Amino acid sequence: MVQSNLADVMFCSWLLLACEQLQHLKGIMRPLMELSASLDTYRPNSAALFRAISAGSKSELIINE
Repeated sequence: MVQSNLADVMFCSWLLLACEQLQHLKGIMRPLMELSASLDTYRPNSAALFRAISAGSKSELIINE
């Protein structure tokens, strides 16, 4: 009987410690996750990278010889 109570007490103590550590980790990770989310919202205008020169452009074409 004493051994089962000791096992219960040890398990509950371990569980409480694990929960406290998770709360601490959550407090550390929250600002990092918010920073990561704010950086992920930036999307460059990738369509401009592939846009062809318009027909009315003043730039000259290179002629292959």
